[in-house]
Amino acid sequence: GEDVVYPYDVKSYSIVGLPPEGEWTISDNKKAKFLECKDGRVTIEITTTRSGNFNLSYIVEDTLVELSIKVDSL
Repeated sequence: GEDVVYPYDVKSYSIVGLPPEGEWTISDNKKAKFLECKDGRVTIEITTTRSGNFNLSYIVEDTLVELSIKVDSL
């Protein structure tokens, strides 16, 4: 998925090469929320109107994959 998003965007992300049973987390739930998590895919909605950053993480077994996402202003 994209690492630069805008307020109120809805974006989907997926993990390739890892089991789909992992857990998705958002480092700052004031900036984004989960709309759907299923089979190693996640759809999030950007809920902030301000620019900033947050991390979207996927954890499975002993593996952590983290994507830093930047929220740009309109």
